[in-house]
Order: sequence, then structure tokens, then C-alpha cells
Amino acid sequence: MRCRGLIALLIWGQSVAAADLGTWGDLWPVKEPDMLTVIMQRLTALEQSGEMGRKMDAFKERVIRNSLRPPAVPGIGRTEKYGSRLFDPSVRLAADIRDNEGRVFARQGEVMNPLQYVPFNQTLYFINGDDPAQVAWMKRQTPPTLESKII
Repeated sequence: MRCRGLIALLIWGQSVAAADLGTWGDLWPVKEPDMLTVIMQRLTALEQSGEMGRKMDAFKERVIRNSLRPPAVPGIGRTEKYGSRLFDPSVRLAADIRDNEGRVFARQGEVMNPLQYVPFNQTLYFINGDDPAQVAWMKRQTPPTLESKII
């Protein structure tokens, strides 16, 4: 019985063709302005008034200032005693991970440590460059890796 229904469905499905059914109901022109046109008008007005140049100059100054001297991170202070912590970046996969050809290379539920596949061979130093004691300490350091970064 199921087989007959499936065959009938397959035969009927091949005979159905898509067609343009025309327009049903009334059509009205769009009343809202085109968003791209509105954006272009605003940019043109900003350029003509000189505001665009002022905003760009202020943006450049802010980027340069924050690049050369980043703002302090709130909540991070000077440590009182030495300590070290280990961090395990492993994650339990919520779904299968496939490559670009659809092959599954990691299954749902597996625990995967990305550092097994992409090593992190860099030493990071977090210091306050305004504190002479921390700068002096940094100068005495010899990083255990070939790459190091002072943040």
C-alpha cells in the first residue's frame, strides 16, 4: 500500500509544473525613501558642511592616541604576590564539525583542545608602562618562547 502511494506521488510530482499565477490583490508603490539614497544624502551633506572632515580627524586622533597609549583596563591592579594559573581551553562540542567537503572530523560530545592542533608559542606580559618598577622588571625578563608580546 505504501509503495503504491509513493509511486503515485512520484508520478504526479513529475507532471506538476511551476507557472506564473499573476498578481493577486492591489499593489502600491513603496512610500519609504530608498535607504541607500538617504545614506548618500547624509554623507554628501556632512562632506559639504565640513563635518565629515572634522569627524574623520577626531577619529584618527582617537585611534592614534589609543594605539600609542591604550586606556587602562578597569579592575586590573598590581599584584601583591606571585601566582600562576593554568587555563584549559578545551570545549565539549555541541554539534559535529565538518570540513569543506562535508567529512566529519569531530563528533558531537567530544572534548576538543584547540591547542592540540594550533600551538600557542608566545609569551604574553601584561604590565603597566607607567609603573617604573614594572618596566624595570620587564627589562630583566627572558621569555621562554621565541615570540613574546608586552601588553
